Amino acid sequence: MSLKDLLQTTFLHELHPLRPVVTLDRTNTLGEALHVFAREHLHSVPVRDVEKNTYSEFVSAHHILSHALALIYPSEPAPPTEVVDLHKLLTELERLGKFKEIFAKKKLSEILTGTEPIIPVSEKATLWDSLAPLSTRLARVAAFNRSGQLTVVVSQSAILDFVARNIATLDFKIASATLREAGLVQKAKKHAHKKETEGGEEKKEVPFITVDGDLPAMDAFWKMFMNGADSAGVVNAEGVLISHLAESDISGITDQSFAHLLLPTREYLEKYGRRRGLNPPVMTRSKATIETVILKMYVCKVRRIWIVNRNQEPRAIVTLSSILSYLFNRLNQPEPEQVKA
Repeated sequence: MSLKDLLQTTFLHELHPLRPVVTLDRTNTLGEALHVFAREHLHSVPVRDVEKNTYSEFVSAHHILSHALALIYPSEPAPPTEVVDLHKLLTELERLGKFKEIFAKKKLSEILTGTEPIIPVSEKATLWDSLAPLSTRLARVAAFNRSGQLTVVVSQSAILDFVARNIATLDFKIASATLREAGLVQKAKKHAHKKETEGGEEKKEVPFITVDGDLPAMDAFWKMFMNGADSAGVVNAEGVLISHLAESDISGITDQSFAHLLLPTREYLEKYGRRRGLNPPVMTRSKATIETVILKMYVCKVRRIWIVNRNQEPRAIVTLSSILSYLFNRLNQPEPEQVKA
């Protein structure tokens, strides 16, 4: 049986049998939401409208923190030579009572913008049915039963784990292609804050960025948000990649521990990051095969792998989204005999 056959005959609920879905309500405060993320070790959950009994979108710790940081930082990134006095800004916010107020009183309904919509699918849908939306940078899909009850949430990582466990069924031509041959090497983009489109609309590019390990974690996350990125490589003074900062590293932060973000990024990751420690980043070279990268992501439980040079300086990044997109496009191509027909 081929990998595509397996995906088409495996149902979503088979990935997470009997696992209850954690949800939030639109009336929950930001502080309450952060406590749920910390308690359940999650960084994104569906939001329910109790009055309408519907689910519209997911909310993440990343979303909540970016909203809070928008109150602290200017709307545009400061010039590289300009140093922001975070301690002074945070002290001022606390003195005015704004910081405590936003987490205690502001509700999720006030910050939801539809940035991560819920794409509903039937609980009888297969993994193949979910691969199309998940291959377009959508992080997760939600499955509902006939009664409209949310029964399971399936993420990109869950699909990749399934593929890795069945890697022997992946066609050799697809599995043996190198990252460069597959066009999956995403190089750094400098000065990619905002890009003017033909219609005059401003859209953020999604570059990979790096931050110095001594930079305050709050600064590092702010740099990620303002560049439209969901991760950053952490480098030392010599530019060597030493760790990795991702949006999931803020899932343990609550309104009582916000000050931890003032620590240097290196120290923050060691004490409060998702993995609790300055874990070395997962690295590879552009000549690595698709099969190798899938297995590395699966074993190391990561969503991205760094491509480095001989000096271990970051040169590009391979994301889970790009891997799933490549697999979907290749598996969706007709068989040779179908082409001839």
